[in-house]
Amino acid sequence: MLFKYYLGVFGSLPLLPFLVAEGKRLKKDIPKLPPAVDTTGSMGEYDKKSLKVAFLGESMMAGIGVLSHINGFAGHLSASLSKSLTRPIAYNVIAKSGYTAKLVAKKLVPQLSEVTPDLIIIGLGGNDAFTTNHPKSWKKDIEFLISKIRALHKDVPLFFTNMPPIKRFPAFSWRTQFVLGNLVEILEKMLESIVSNMYEVYYDSRKLDLATFGERIGMNVDDNLLFSDGVHPSELTYQLWAEHFSKFIQEKLKSKKA
Repeated sequence: MLFKYYLGVFGSLPLLPFLVAEGKRLKKDIPKLPPAVDTTGSMGEYDKKSLKVAFLGESMMAGIGVLSHINGFAGHLSASLSKSLTRPIAYNVIAKSGYTAKLVAKKLVPQLSEVTPDLIIIGLGGNDAFTTNHPKSWKKDIEFLISKIRALHKDVPLFFTNMPPIKRFPAFSWRTQFVLGNLVEILEKMLESIVSNMYEVYYDSRKLDLATFGERIGMNVDDNLLFSDGVHPSELTYQLWAEHFSKFIQEKLKSKKA
């Protein structure tokens, strides 16, 4: 993984002037979207049988691109789980746009002390790629994050979502898609390796092909229409992503009972 990282660094050197210029353009041109406003909610009537789910992470978890979490990843995933598990879901979102794994661990994880989740869903990776976090630092940050969560919730299953498909972001040129897309894939492999032998920690390493998944549920999807500002998910993206990830969670929960 580190060899691929350094190979990518040297291969990207000729592109640096273009990447710097594009970074400035993106900061200027991409609208700053607010997060979804309602950080708590439920699917079905809340009772003692409700499955309590905490969502933790960066902009995807914060619901950037939609007004309400009902239309975001948290809402769509909760709806899917509620239907499949035939039980109410109560959710709580603790997320901040622009946060890296290190910032989430330091500033957001302490808020988990205020909730008693049955599952914790974690969405990270985009900002660590955008800030070109080194794989070794990413490893330390993820291990620190998990240890901080475990200090509060020892046995709660942790589910890391798929990494963001940066190579599909319409706002990025092919140069940025190539450089940051390759980096996020390296971080992805590192995350998969970190959690592979951890107790009750899971990472969905399946490739996220939203167009193909949309076809499977009867939707004809054009990837270029999936991102609200060319970077952050639209409601359709959240729906497809959540349906995709819901199946992964269900498989792991079933295997625990078997």
